[in-house]
Amino acid sequence: MDVGSRVGRRVRARRLRLGWVIEDLARKAGLSKAYISQVETGKATPSLPPAEKLAQAPDVPLTDLFLEDAFACRVIRKGERPRVSFGAPDKLVSVLSAPTRHLALLVVEIPAGYTAGGRTHSHEGEECHGVREGRITAVQGDRVFELEEGDSFHWDGGIPHRIENRGGEWRSCS
Repeated sequence: MDVGSRVGRRVRARRLRLGWVIEDLARKAGLSKAYISQVETGKATPSLPPAEKLAQAPDVPLTDLFLEDAFACRVIRKGERPRVSFGAPDKLVSVLSAPTRHLALLVVEIPAGYTAGGRTHSHEGEECHGVREGRITAVQGDRVFELEEGDSFHWDGGIPHRIENRGGEWRSCS
């Protein structure tokens, strides 16, 4: 989708959410109804001054009109989370983040004596984890980190890593 169509779609969606007709937006932005109609249908792409007016009228950041869809908010509902088993069915990783992003946010349930993922591994993107309960060991390359409930860590997934539960109880890390 080209920039003009994307901007027009966002202008129209915001206007409709506010319950405004084109005339309301035209009056608040100081632009003609015909011009706003052309923007909303993708027949015109606003230059910076009219784009600023289209953003200021409903009081939204100008950048919101131009954001790529790849950066838009993605909601993953609890019941729709992808779940991956590593080993037995009770050893699960639930994915909290959108698959199109570079940051993976996971809930990892690690039984006593197991390594999340089963081995040291690497991948593109980043990971950010918080220890929800107990203690876990995070290994990245030759560095070892002991973490407790409430601690968090963030690393580059391209460096070989693993998360271990060396304790005697189940641990949860997200």
